Amino acid sequence: MFPARTVTTRDAARPTLGRPSTRHADGAVAEVVVSEAWNGWRTASVRVTDIEEVHWRQPSGAPCAMNHGYVSCGNVPAGLLPHDCCDTPHRLLVCVLKCHAVPHVFAGLVHRADSVASRS
Repeated sequence: MFPARTVTTRDAARPTLGRPSTRHADGAVAEVVVSEAWNGWRTASVRVTDIEEVHWRQPSGAPCAMNHGYVSCGNVPAGLLPHDCCDTPHRLLVCVLKCHAVPHVFAGLVHRADSVASRS
């Protein structure tokens, strides 16, 4: 239920130039745990760079707006998030919870969602 990779040094986790990094100290792209719903128990680990159209959304019953985005079905390990697969590529709406992400990675997603919200 935790990210596949974690930052091992304190300096590597610091944001740079006001925009948090999505890479770890070793240069690997960070991964984050996503679920199909804010209160869903099924999770999958995906690369942060695979999450598109990051935005704030408050699902029914949720206590506040939460970080959401879209991930291509092909970038989610098979069988981890329930959905109907067809022959055509499609995207899944996923939720990213703060408790499932490394702080600097979640900060990057917040930055992306805030930039979308400020354009609206």
